[in-house]
This record gives sequence, structure tokens and C-alpha cells, in this order.
Amino acid sequence: MKSADHRGVGLSCPTPSFLKPHNLDLLTVLAAGVDRKWSRKTCQGKLAYVVHTLCFLRLTRGATPSDFVPISSRVLASVIGTRYAAEALRVLIASGVIETDRCHVPGFKSRGYRFTATYRTPTASTTPAPKVCRRDAKTRTRRIVQAVGEDPDHRFIFECLGALSFPPSVREQIATCLPTTETELLDLFIEDIQQRRFSFVVGRKTGRVTHTASLMPKALRRFVLLDGEPCAEVDLKSAQPLLLLSAYPSACLEKEFYAKAVTTGRLYELINERAGKSYGTSDEDRDRLKRAFLSQVLSGKRHYTGKLKAAFADLFPELARIVERAKQPDHAAITNRLMRLESELVVHRVVSRLRSDYPGLKTITIHDAILCAAKDAETIASVLKDETQRLLGVVPAVSITKHTT
Repeated sequence: MKSADHRGVGLSCPTPSFLKPHNLDLLTVLAAGVDRKWSRKTCQGKLAYVVHTLCFLRLTRGATPSDFVPISSRVLASVIGTRYAAEALRVLIASGVIETDRCHVPGFKSRGYRFTATYRTPTASTTPAPKVCRRDAKTRTRRIVQAVGEDPDHRFIFECLGALSFPPSVREQIATCLPTTETELLDLFIEDIQQRRFSFVVGRKTGRVTHTASLMPKALRRFVLLDGEPCAEVDLKSAQPLLLLSAYPSACLEKEFYAKAVTTGRLYELINERAGKSYGTSDEDRDRLKRAFLSQVLSGKRHYTGKLKAAFADLFPELARIVERAKQPDHAAITNRLMRLESELVVHRVVSRLRSDYPGLKTITIHDAILCAAKDAETIASVLKDETQRLLGVVPAVSITKHTT
């Protein structure tokens, strides 16, 4: 990999800060009778990495402190070692630091974890053990090399990450605009951008590109600059329901009704009405409605029942049957298929065309949206509409959110 930005991510990275509940002292916890080997500094560093991972995932996913967050022991093993990953989780459970839902679905969901009630407190930063930090940096580098590989679109997105920055006064702006936000997490992202310490992963089953900018909380992303200029996000509205159009057979009367509901932004409203208006009309209620729809209709198991799923089947019986058939035998198959189609559209069609038709224009994908300089937003919106129409046969609704710093 020839780019200087690529070389800037690796073993030479400065030691990052790790996150932890502010009232958690691992030394005190370990002194309460856990296996003596875990009291050694090297083992403490491994436990601190597990604690940091749980804090980081909870905050970046917007989960509440009481939510269980899936953590892959395979991912932990890549940093703290295969011998220690599962045992570190057991030690933290036995010590009363974390608890698990014991829900593991092979190939689909890892066990979920959360802090016990004592440690559901605001986060604080701590300095990790150097050895763990070096392995974390080495793992990041290996994942980047694997993800970028020979794919020119992935390489382009990764290189565009190097153009990200924050204004010098970003911390003061955060303190003014976001006084109640978890500032430790925001500081971690600011530090990653400033030190050019990026993450970049491509999902094996979904092809979904996840990186530093896509993990960054929306509250912080509004302050980011691209080549020193204010940014905008071009978003494909109702992306998952829109991509579900691809499941219909070509000749189907119901398809036209569904396409109109999605492209006019009325899909969730129609389903809510049919379900007896279980959700209100505020932005918060609409977000809850959207999450519930995706959970019940797309992500839910085949025999799961719910008001929104029943309303969806009543309005769109043909599509509901197609979705249920697609979930057999793997109920995650339909969501994996839609995320792969999303990646095909946004990464391999839109970004690929922008690279060839608009040299010099920088874009960073945020799953079904694109982060760009504000001055380029209209151009990117036009290309996104055009490529979506070519793929699905309909003109989608696209929104542009311009960031102000």
C-alpha cells in the first residue's frame, strides 16, 4: 500500500485512550479473589481492552446502559489472544463487572454483554497497557489491508478518510452545543482523526463498509471537515424498504403500490395507520416506528408476530410472503441480502461512477449515505438518484443535510 495515510495506521500509532465506567477500578475488583494471574499487569491490560470494547460499542451503537451489546470473542481474540478472550469475559462476569444475556446464534449473533448496575455510569478515559495497544494497532492494520485489498472503490474511500479533520475549536464547540454527550467517546474519535488512526472493515456476509467516520456519533460528525471544508450528508431515504423492491417479481401489481409508498415517504405512515396508530407523529416516535418495523419485518424470526408485521402483511401480502420465504432456513438472510445490495449501490455504483466522472471529488460512504464537501452535495445526490433508478427502476427520495460548524 503506497499511500502515506496507509502507513500512518499501524504499529507507529500513538497509544490511544481506552474507555471505562468512571467508578471502575480493575485493581480493586481483581483483589476480591479472582485467579491471581489476572492481577498481573499484562492480564489487567487484556481486561481493560474488553471493558473498553463494551463501552465503545454501546456508545457508538446508541444503546442504553441496560441494553445488551453483542461482542465477538473472535474479535477480542485478535487483540488479547485466543487463550484469553473467552476467559477474560468469564472473569469480568465472575467479578460482578459485566453480565451476559447468554444469547448466541451461530453465524448471526454473538452473546450480548452489559455492565452490571453498579457500573452503568458515565465513561472516563484510561491509558492502556502498551502491549495491548500494539496488538490493537497491528490488528487494525491487518483488517485494513484485508478490507482494501485490490478493490479500487474500497481503496478510494479509505484514502478519502485521510482528508478528514476537525476545526481547532471543536472541543469548545462540543462543550457549548453538546453539554450532556459522552465527551470521552468524542475525544477518542477526535484523537483518531488527528493522529490518522483509522479503522476500516468490510463485512464478510454483507459487503458493508464500516470505518472511523461511519462509527462516529452523528453529534460529532456535524463538526467534521473534508479537505478543510464544511461537509454535507447525502442520504438515501428509507433505504432498506426501498431496496426490498428488488425482491418483487418483475410483473406484480402490488409492486407499484409499494414503490409509491416508499418513494413518497409514506410507507411507515401507512403501516402505522393499519396497525392502529401505535406510534405518534414526533421525530422520536418516527424513529421508534422505523426501528420496530425493521426489527419485526426484516430482522425478526419467521414466526415472530407483532402489530407492525401484521399490518405490513395486510398491506403488502405478496412481499410479506417473499420475505418470510427468504428467511428460511436463516432468518438473517434477507437483511444480509439487502445490506449487500446497499453496498453494491452506494459503493460499487455511486462511488465508482463519481471516481471516474468527477476526478478530485472526495466521498466517504456512511452505509446508505455519503459524506462529502457541502459544495458537492447536489452532484452526488443526482448520481445517487440516477444509479438507484438504474438498479431498482424508481427514482428514490434523497435528502441533503448540510453541516454547520
